Amino acid sequence: MEKTVQNIPFLRITIALVTGIVIASFLMPNLLLICVLMFSVLGILFALNLKYSYSSAIYFGLFVHLFFILTGILITTVNNKTPVFHEQGIYSAILLEKPQEKTNSYKSRAEITAVFKNDSIIGTSEKIIIYFAKDSVVKGLQAGQVILIGKTPQTINNKGNPYEFDYRKYLSLQKIYRQVFVSDKDWQTTGKSVFSLTSSAEKIRDKLLDIYRTQKIDSTEFEILAALTLGYTRELDPETKQVFSQSGTMHVLSVSGLHVAIIFWVINLLFGFFKKLKNGKVVFTIVTLSILW
Repeated sequence: MEKTVQNIPFLRITIALVTGIVIASFLMPNLLLICVLMFSVLGILFALNLKYSYSSAIYFGLFVHLFFILTGILITTVNNKTPVFHEQGIYSAILLEKPQEKTNSYKSRAEITAVFKNDSIIGTSEKIIIYFAKDSVVKGLQAGQVILIGKTPQTINNKGNPYEFDYRKYLSLQKIYRQVFVSDKDWQTTGKSVFSLTSSAEKIRDKLLDIYRTQKIDSTEFEILAALTLGYTRELDPETKQVFSQSGTMHVLSVSGLHVAIIFWVINLLFGFFKKLKNGKVVFTIVTLSILW
């Protein structure tokens, strides 16, 4: 074990960070207190570094570990912070994805950025799920578009069946706590779009999916191909999911490190000659990161 730690210098730091994340998952630490402790630990580390000696090495290491434990706690606390739930009013929301057609509705994730209430505008940031009643207008919506919603989102709850999948917790890990079903009278588009890396990536993926759809492949093949190459699992049939789950290969249906490594290998074959040119490594890095993204 000792040799393993020596051969992997960042292992200790990773363990400390994970420890902090686990602690914050079970406790509700005070954000201000954590920040004060972190600055205090940084001050102690700075003082120890000024008068560093062999005898103080163990203390320096302990405080470094403590700093990363506090970092894990801070990151988890900030990330898991519950947003403010505004009741009533007109909600301005940005669509995070193109609405997906369901049996009786269209489903999309969105982010509420402002609430118009009593002649005032309240800025906020809350992710929600929107279910649109089936309408031809919904089909034209794209990621990044801004819409107005005149209906208050409701808290997501489980159905209460024994041993059921904890859907509420699953969504809360994605920072989604509320959902809303809107008819054509409950919402309207503003005609405006907001640029973001997420919405741009969604649009590019939609174009690639449209290319797949024009090919002569059946629905099951399309679902698996889209999941393997683009990480698109929204249209994956439940039976297909169950088959992969039972065979222990469910992880194959998501874009993993293995997929990225294969793509990098192909990129290296195609553009590796850049590394032989002057300043070519910089060009190769830019091209590689752009394609991988």
